Amino acid sequence: MSDFELLLSSYCPHIFIITGVGKQIRTLIPVPNYKWFCQEGSNSYGGVAILVHQKLQYCIEDKAENFILLRITLLNEKLYIGGVYSPPNCNPPLEIFDMHKDKKMYLFGDFNAKHSQWNCENSNVSGNKLNEWLNENGFENNNNQRRQQLSSNTDKNDRNISNGNSLQISKHALNYASEYHYAPFKLECHPKLIDKKQGQKLIMNLIKSIKSDFITQNPKFNKIILFDLWWIDSNGDLQIIIKTTELYVYLFKTERYPKELNGIKIIPHHPSHLPPQHTVIIKWVHHSISNDDIKEVLNSKYESIFSIGEMIGSINDKTRHVKIELLSKNEYNSLLNGGKISLFGHLFDVDEFLPAPKVLICGRYNYRRQLIDELKKHPERLPPDTHLFIPSEYRSQNDKSKSIYNHEVYEYQQYHRSSQFQSRTYYNPWPEINCTTSTTTSNIMNMSGTIKSLSEELKQVQQRHENEQKRIEQKFKTSLMMMNQAFIIMQQIQQTQQTMIRTMNVAVSQNMFSTCMKLTEHVHSIVMKLKPQVNNNEFDEIIQQINDHGQFLTEAHNEYCQHQDELKNISTKQMQALTQAFDVVFKNDDN
Repeated sequence: MSDFELLLSSYCPHIFIITGVGKQIRTLIPVPNYKWFCQEGSNSYGGVAILVHQKLQYCIEDKAENFILLRITLLNEKLYIGGVYSPPNCNPPLEIFDMHKDKKMYLFGDFNAKHSQWNCENSNVSGNKLNEWLNENGFENNNNQRRQQLSSNTDKNDRNISNGNSLQISKHALNYASEYHYAPFKLECHPKLIDKKQGQKLIMNLIKSIKSDFITQNPKFNKIILFDLWWIDSNGDLQIIIKTTELYVYLFKTERYPKELNGIKIIPHHPSHLPPQHTVIIKWVHHSISNDDIKEVLNSKYESIFSIGEMIGSINDKTRHVKIELLSKNEYNSLLNGGKISLFGHLFDVDEFLPAPKVLICGRYNYRRQLIDELKKHPERLPPDTHLFIPSEYRSQNDKSKSIYNHEVYEYQQYHRSSQFQSRTYYNPWPEINCTTSTTTSNIMNMSGTIKSLSEELKQVQQRHENEQKRIEQKFKTSLMMMNQAFIIMQQIQQTQQTMIRTMNVAVSQNMFSTCMKLTEHVHSIVMKLKPQVNNNEFDEIIQQINDHGQFLTEAHNEYCQHQDELKNISTKQMQALTQAFDVVFKNDDN
């Protein structure tokens, strides 16, 4: 994966600015749901490209060599975002900047400008001219070694002052800090994908193939099954961003993917870690207990352990924190709600894993501290299900809180749970038992966790039994339908056979017997006419044989007809019995 693809998949920005693109500006890969704006430069290293998400309202405000300026409309407010590249030994395009200096403009790029006020060892001509322009027009420079950002100062009274001690935290920065950034899933494709239509078809068929089993595994899920972002990388493989926790965890099992879609073989590669909602921490574990020892104990109790690892920032001479990732939400809740866990005779605390607030890029010193302070002042801006960890170096002396969360939502949830608990225990006739030792308390907490775990396990077993019973019933109904179809075919075959027999019977009874008897009668008549003419007594014996043969034909014909009638009656009774048997079977099935 290239640096561009990694940054795009990790942060999903609304705007992505690249300067010094060079010849690659002509071969930029298309990105779903984004649009490229490009401007070539004056040398082989120049050029500017800006990638903008389609959900923004945008248009080109100005365009020149090595320069693009976009107008972005947000809540009826217009912002101007520009990308700039200044070749070495060339002055910045100040005449273009002058045309837009009265606007709320933010310029990003490589200016190849140095000035001592920007923590550079020395100044150059470009830096002196750019610094002079900044001071005259009320702009400030946010410099971070290889990156420079010029932004207009919203307060005209402070246009010549920019010491970095105060910083306005935007809503976007707060959202970015509180949001969990999901790593992409990769689907290795053989043969490789070529165009977007192939990717769209592959994505739709993948969702269709997993939908039924996903709903079975997550019966309470009531949202549309969709991927948040996908694209075809430079290798012709599919990259997918999933922000729905249930779907994210579901696709961690390789066996849930089809081996082939649309004639394309796929090999899935999932991210390295599960999201925080499936991660717990075992605190202050002694070094004498290895990760393999912990894994052996936990595997005997929990079947969905995905990974076990140490938290790097928590290791000291004696102990460390161990991070546990579980695929099953029920097992995660069981382990977390217990609060404690016993490992080789030692009792350790179990807590939820809280990610620290994140900062994308900022040249200002101590920006993270100001961001955390802003989140502390306005915790109501955090989503209801978000808890953020405060690193120890960012905690104040007056406030030692370790996490930031939405207090109003959290207190309501606690009150709701407390009310439910009191309503369940108010009429409890059993006396309350006072626990006098920490061991008893921990045993009760472990027992409570065990009871919850068994209850969840019972629900899973019952759900599995119901699903299996439905499958068996469906299989039985399918079998009955096939039997019914077979019976219909048997009826058709029997009717065909009866028709054939009747036809043959008519041919034998009416034609063969009739012909033979008439032929015998004609022979008898001829012999009787010849006898007087020849006066030979030998004709008497022939006449007698002819009479006997005619009598034999008559008796055989009568017996043949009687036998056919008897067989017909038996066949009718057999058909009635078979029909009655099938009627009984299908009637019982309906009941």
